[in-house]
Amino acid sequence: MTVVGTIGHVDHGKTVLLRALTGIDADRLPEERRRGITIDVGYAHLALDDGGSLDFVDLPGHHDLAGNLLVGAGEMDAALLVIAGDSGPEAQTFEHLDVLSALDIRHCVAAVTKLDLVDAGRRRLLLNEIGELLAGTALEGAALVGVSARTGDGLAELRAALVGIDHAVRHGSTASAGAGHARLAVDRAFGVRGHGLVATGTLRGGGLALGDELRIVPGKGRVRVRGMQVHGLDVDSTASGGRVAVNVAGIGAADLRRGVVMTHNPGVVATERLLVTVDLVPDAYRRSRLTATLHIGTDHASAALRWIHEPTAHTRRRTALLDVERPVAAALGDRFLLRLPSPPRVLGGGTVLDPSPPRLRTRQLRERLPPAAPDPTLATLVRYRLALPAVELAGAAAVLGTSSRTEALLPGAASAGPLVLAPGIESDLAAEALARVSAAPTGTVTLPELRTLLAARLGRIGAIPRADAEAAAHALVERMVRDEMVALRGSVVVDAAGSDVAARLDEAGGRLVAALDTVRPPALGDTADTAGYPREALGALVDAGRLVRVAPDLAFAATAYRRLEGQALEMAARGELSAAAFRDAAGTSRRHAVAVLDHMTLGGLLRRRGNDHEPGPRASARPTDGERGAVFGHGGSR
Repeated sequence: MTVVGTIGHVDHGKTVLLRALTGIDADRLPEERRRGITIDVGYAHLALDDGGSLDFVDLPGHHDLAGNLLVGAGEMDAALLVIAGDSGPEAQTFEHLDVLSALDIRHCVAAVTKLDLVDAGRRRLLLNEIGELLAGTALEGAALVGVSARTGDGLAELRAALVGIDHAVRHGSTASAGAGHARLAVDRAFGVRGHGLVATGTLRGGGLALGDELRIVPGKGRVRVRGMQVHGLDVDSTASGGRVAVNVAGIGAADLRRGVVMTHNPGVVATERLLVTVDLVPDAYRRSRLTATLHIGTDHASAALRWIHEPTAHTRRRTALLDVERPVAAALGDRFLLRLPSPPRVLGGGTVLDPSPPRLRTRQLRERLPPAAPDPTLATLVRYRLALPAVELAGAAAVLGTSSRTEALLPGAASAGPLVLAPGIESDLAAEALARVSAAPTGTVTLPELRTLLAARLGRIGAIPRADAEAAAHALVERMVRDEMVALRGSVVVDAAGSDVAARLDEAGGRLVAALDTVRPPALGDTADTAGYPREALGALVDAGRLVRVAPDLAFAATAYRRLEGQALEMAARGELSAAAFRDAAGTSRRHAVAVLDHMTLGGLLRRRGNDHEPGPRASARPTDGERGAVFGHGGSR
């Protein structure tokens, strides 16, 4: 089904024409019928001979009702521009043309009404005038049809022109955006006695069926579809493209209003900040900062506009940030309109490039986005973000109805854990990591240090959530190891190309372990310095099982500690283990003896009893010497 918006100056006969065409009075409010003007959006439909139908959205024409007009205009596929023959184009006619241009409506029929009130000469002049009015706009070449709702003259021709519009809309493009993911922007929400809440709107992206669950955006609730009507008839399911009334359960009346979106498309988000491309009407470029009313879907809200690149008289298409007064529902590629509140006029229209852009500085955005506004594609999203969560890319792909496989969308993009990286970013990060390793005095950095470096860099370039950045950094280091760019010695990272560094590190580690293979080891830090082993890499020897660290600056070689541990457990089994007795039996100092006993107690091998110790809950699970050799990697590093 194709949704056609009837648009035109007040009193030019839009509603009367629809009634003559469809037999339906789109004015549903008593005040509308009493005053004879359309106040709120109205609806009608026309069955076609091929089994399809046209859904009409009757839009208010009075300038004071522009907000209501744009509720319906945001969801239409084509327009029926109505101009009265006895009046010709008037003030709102020109604003309505700006609306159609801003929303990129390219399919239109221009109907000249009330032709029974004008003679043939005036009719010809008027049709020529309207044709010239449309020349140079996106609606140039639109069908021009003269019609009289009172006599019926021209209705057949108008119906034929509308059938042509329907064919062009339905067959003029490929797969619909977000195929398979239903999305309904609510234009009416009301209660029905005995049934509960009902929402109406134009269904986009995919079909609906009874029992489907949908998110409410903005909002945190979910609704279940328990009934549907299309053109007043109950249906169990309906396809995308036409108007539908949905009876929903699971949400309160206060949470379902005009402007919210019901969807199961993950790419539709609630946002107060949008990165957009804007096509401005003439002269609008003269103002660098603007506050306008944002009309998107069936919602509207005040928004402050800030240019990324300053517009000029010759290039009125520019990227901008919109800061919206409250959350609105938006997705990549959504069309919107901006309207100045005073004096009221259309500022321009545009497309959403990113519905939830990272909070980068304007300078950073200016460097990443070209002066000519880019297209809203997944490739654009990846390129300007540099790094973004894969779930966001998948949501954007769902909106566009395309694959989320980055290699098919953007050659050179890379996956890093939960992130997708723009081309070149992975190699830049790897180069930075290698530079850090090479710049270190010992030619090494610890694994945690390198991960922290990469995570911080990712957070800066893409305003990435910390958890995602850390997971991506872990994946990047793993890839560098796998690609033999770096090598791991326990938890120490060395440049794989510098084999002499790795050899020197192993030699220094051997000297340090030998120096600590005693029951009275010297201070750990000083001994590491003497051996030429980097203090920041000491964890690697602990991880490899070559050292046992019992205090911040005290460690034993694994062989020495194993001997002390075995001796302490034998004494505990005999009930003879005190700090003083252990010191004397082991031939060590009191400080070393106490440190060993405390370490064993923390590990569950011993349990304190007054001034003595007894076997702890894990004493029976102590490994044999053979098993300990495997655990501690005796004889070399892992």
